[in-house]
Amino acid sequence: LRAAQGGALGLESVQEIVVGVKDYEKANRNWEKLLSPVQPVAPGLWEIADGPAVRLVHDEKDAIQALVFKVSDLERARTFLREKDMLDSTRSEQTRIDPAKIYGLDIRLV
Repeated sequence: LRAAQGGALGLESVQEIVVGVKDYEKANRNWEKLLSPVQPVAPGLWEIADGPAVRLVHDEKDAIQALVFKVSDLERARTFLREKDMLDSTRSEQTRIDPAKIYGLDIRLV
């Protein structure tokens, strides 16, 4: 990705993985054991060195809920997604790819 300047979206890194869990307390304990000695920076949120953060959220099923990617230029990514008719919601600090265009995946760009 670096050699291609992050491709059309300007991807730099995976910033966060949002994991939906049915049993939040049990999942939180298990993730704490798995990620030890890294301590959560907030309930259900671990920032792991240079890797992506892991965030737990309540959900009806245990599954990855969303991936958050850091891009070099958010406006560049928005322009590309708009031109490809893939732009979903957008806020000043975040843009979402239309899940209907990517098999229901929730991919956010920051």
